[in-house]
Amino acid sequence: MKKILICLVLCLCMLTPLALSGCGGEETDPNANYETVRDAVTLSFWIITEEETTPEAQAAMQEAFNDVSEAKYTTHVEFIFCTEEEYKEKLDAKFTQIDGRPSGSNSRPSGQNETYVDEDGMTVLKYPDVGTYQMDILLITGKDMLTEYVDAGRLQSLNDSINNTYSNITKYIYNDILNNAMVNGTWFAVPNNSMIGEYTFLLVNKEMAAKYYFQKSDFTGFGTDTAAAELIDLIAENEDADQIAPMLGMADYPLVKYWTRGDIDKAVISTLYPSAGTPIGNGVTATNLFADANYRSFMNEMFYCKENGYFLTNQTSFGVGVVADDYSAYATYGEEYYVIPLSYPRLEDEDVFGSMFAVSSYTADLARSMEIITALTCDSELRNILQYGVEDVHYELREDGTLHRLNHDYMMNINYTGNVMMAYPEEGMSPDVWETAILQNQQSMLSVVFGTSDYLKGVDMEAWDQMCSVSSSYFERMYMCETSSEFNSYLDAASQEITASDYYQALVLDILDSYGNYITTSINGSIQKWWTDVYGSAT
Repeated sequence: MKKILICLVLCLCMLTPLALSGCGGEETDPNANYETVRDAVTLSFWIITEEETTPEAQAAMQEAFNDVSEAKYTTHVEFIFCTEEEYKEKLDAKFTQIDGRPSGSNSRPSGQNETYVDEDGMTVLKYPDVGTYQMDILLITGKDMLTEYVDAGRLQSLNDSINNTYSNITKYIYNDILNNAMVNGTWFAVPNNSMIGEYTFLLVNKEMAAKYYFQKSDFTGFGTDTAAAELIDLIAENEDADQIAPMLGMADYPLVKYWTRGDIDKAVISTLYPSAGTPIGNGVTATNLFADANYRSFMNEMFYCKENGYFLTNQTSFGVGVVADDYSAYATYGEEYYVIPLSYPRLEDEDVFGSMFAVSSYTADLARSMEIITALTCDSELRNILQYGVEDVHYELREDGTLHRLNHDYMMNINYTGNVMMAYPEEGMSPDVWETAILQNQQSMLSVVFGTSDYLKGVDMEAWDQMCSVSSSYFERMYMCETSSEFNSYLDAASQEITASDYYQALVLDILDSYGNYITTSINGSIQKWWTDVYGSAT
């Protein structure tokens, strides 16, 4: 079948122009400047694979991918598979080999397609080999990697491509992700669209709220002296404890940006949001989390519920809950509970820069590279082959549209292989997961400190690492508390220890020097300098 398709494409190329596709072969591109016969082009594509992927599976995927890319685009793609651990090192080694060489050396087509007769007597196109100094599409996995390659002149500007011929990309990538992916006003990579962050929801049992004369509008937060706390007590005092639990279970305070490094997920030095819907606001600061009154109120109510045995165990329902979830929670809980966002998903650097496709300055063909990237962004066919391999060999599709793996011979990170919303949902995922993701992204907000990463590079890493190393112990000891009284005593003592520490001085208190300049070895000095540079004032 592959040979027949190639022959058909070859014949068509000889007779009539083949229009460029803006998105997955579905749109005619009026800006194309190709000759009547499209050159047979070979591209290299550097990608990360999971360790269990076999060479045989990689070869099978590549063949299936090229069945499509050759038929649609007269483009052959050679994949260079690397594990995540080795990827950057191998990529850097290749760049070291080719830096300073002419772009796409030894790889550009001559303008005259070559053909050959195969063993079946069919005339087929001959695709050139990848040149020694050729590098085309590569995966970018972070902002530092992107800026490093931009500064070294290793990546092509994509502004003209995205604004003109391949503008269909802008319809498939969430605006806040795409628009924040520029470096000094230039796109050097196309970010891979994904679901942004998560919510924290307050769940309030509708029946219980009505029974005790509460309206949905009464529930504006969770903590001591809130309507949620009052309802919890009323349920505990008046309802059958075997049937309904007053509270779902322990949950973390949601309105916080932890200043973490490494593998820890919480830090005692944090930046707090005043409310769920608050965007970036004046006076952004790093502070002692344990000294924050809102944090104390929220967690105190949690430990009060823990102390009194209010958490759900074997009951069939609960009165109040705090859960971290995605947009689907509205449907999951909405019939029985009021679903009230305590915090919205926040766009962080990782959402923008964590997975991007760039085109090297040494590409054989920028337009063809962008054509493949556009297909992985806007169309499901190539995108699913790259992610899942060969249908009926590596996976099968179920009637509900979800994917069932037949084996683990071909395994890829779904975030590294294109627009996630063009991928088949895997079993265990809702068939409408990507429709949910679109709605979630529309409700997302910028992180309160989005854009600060470059300003934080000069922070005192010894103090930062020290703060992170002790944070785990602080939180571990906090969650060991059994009563609200024990929690409050612990928080008082821990807060004093943190405030008295050297890292608190270095990261939080060192803001301005004696000349009024920001001290950028501190987190606070750095983010307040960022605010002043971007917004004009730190207050």
